[in-house]
Amino acid sequence: MKYVKSIVLFSAVLVLFSGCSVDKESTKKTNQPEVESTVKKKDTSEKKSLSNLTKPAKKTTDSSNKQVDDIESIQYRVSNETGVLQGVDINFKTNEKIVFKKEKTKENIAVENVSGIAAEDLKTVKIDKGFKEKLFKTNFNNWEEKYENKEIMDGTMWEIVVKYTDGTGKVSYGINAKPDSFATFESLIFET
Repeated sequence: MKYVKSIVLFSAVLVLFSGCSVDKESTKKTNQPEVESTVKKKDTSEKKSLSNLTKPAKKTTDSSNKQVDDIESIQYRVSNETGVLQGVDINFKTNEKIVFKKEKTKENIAVENVSGIAAEDLKTVKIDKGFKEKLFKTNFNNWEEKYENKEIMDGTMWEIVVKYTDGTGKVSYGINAKPDSFATFESLIFET
């Protein structure tokens, strides 16, 4: 039963990553007058933003033969049941990464989905060839598809989507479990 709850929770978070939204018209009560909100919304109009995780059209059958220059982009997200806690989009064509790492606070530790992240919460950082090579040395390219601790049914989930220049890609994710080189990988991608 605990395993089923974990899968349901992880599926819900993946839906959040996919950018799905609820149709506001279908959720309005017809007998309630519409009240205009006076809450000022954060400006999200800046050009740079985190994108929704997009799975590769074709998964590679063997990523171990991929070289450092074969990597086109990396998307990484960490979430829990409340939403996205942090994320990074790395684009090796433009040599930059967009970083979202929200500090935990009592009132807001996550955003519902990446489209809700305000521009001021994002940081764009230029990267160099050395960054890509250091990242490649963490061996993320050879991580298993799934890491899971079945003894813990709630908590933190992570996912990485790697896209290669040949149009293939690789997905790895985990629920309260991580590969050995994960800490080094994570510290590198969040370095600003």
